Amino acid sequence: MWLNRQTAEPRFLEFRYVGLPQAARSVRDFGGRVAFQRIPGRGWLISQWSVKAPVIATVARRQAGNGGFGSPGQIRTITVSDSVLTHLHEEGGEVLVAREGGRLLWAARLAVLTGRVVDSASRRPLDGGVVGIAGTAYRARLDGEGRFRLDSLVPGANTLVFSGASRGLTAFERRIDVTIPEGSTELELAVPLSSWLGARGNDDARVQESRCTQLREAREVEIRAGFSEPAAGWRPRGRDSLATERAVRGAAVVIQGIADTTGRVPADAARALRRGRHVAYLAALDALAKLQVTVDEPVAGCKLRRLVVMPYRVTGQ
Repeated sequence: MWLNRQTAEPRFLEFRYVGLPQAARSVRDFGGRVAFQRIPGRGWLISQWSVKAPVIATVARRQAGNGGFGSPGQIRTITVSDSVLTHLHEEGGEVLVAREGGRLLWAARLAVLTGRVVDSASRRPLDGGVVGIAGTAYRARLDGEGRFRLDSLVPGANTLVFSGASRGLTAFERRIDVTIPEGSTELELAVPLSSWLGARGNDDARVQESRCTQLREAREVEIRAGFSEPAAGWRPRGRDSLATERAVRGAAVVIQGIADTTGRVPADAARALRRGRHVAYLAALDALAKLQVTVDEPVAGCKLRRLVVMPYRVTGQ
């Protein structure tokens, strides 16, 4: 046991194994070491420990014995047990940080990491993201200048993680392996945010275009089916069929047309479901040319053609 000369406090304990079999005596450093550390106001802890122990096996063998009452011409044998050193077992450990309820009680050595996160393309600082150490609870939010500070870190190899979740970029994450020395260290973390946003924008555009293509194809099938139905047997269908039926009831002229993506109905994309008198029909066509239909846009930027029905009533009816 080694003590502090001034305070008589224990520093470390060294021990050795005794009484080992002959097979293990060729190695003289079987034993270990235990170091102690005082925690102010909290007693003591074992800050370091190491042990080297022999692993010994017992092997039985037979050998010729001397004397005894063996038969003439026979050799008497006996069983002998030998101890054999098979291998060494070494273990050890070191306490780097001791905490209680999240409060730091003691640390062998700590590091402080400060830095700034910038976009690798524009070199502009990023704000609103989060920087942390992978596999730990160490996290720090970036300030308005992209700076962060992580305290009470264990020195050594770590993985630094930047997440853009707080910027609404839930899918963006950047991992960088760093070696953090003791004391204070400052670094600049460059992340390819601009290129990632551009790639994500392209992916989103491709997905939207694919969705729009599907919607257009389905709508064109619907238009062809509705526009090819014989006028004599035509009747409103779909979710607005009842309102449409009421609207066309009693109308002198009923025209069905295909509104384009500007909301206009070209003359060559219209037909009469109910023609009526010639004068009324011409007036209905003139009204159709002036008609502005609400553009159907189920997805932003994806405008679709649509079937429309225009009932025309003659004034006085």
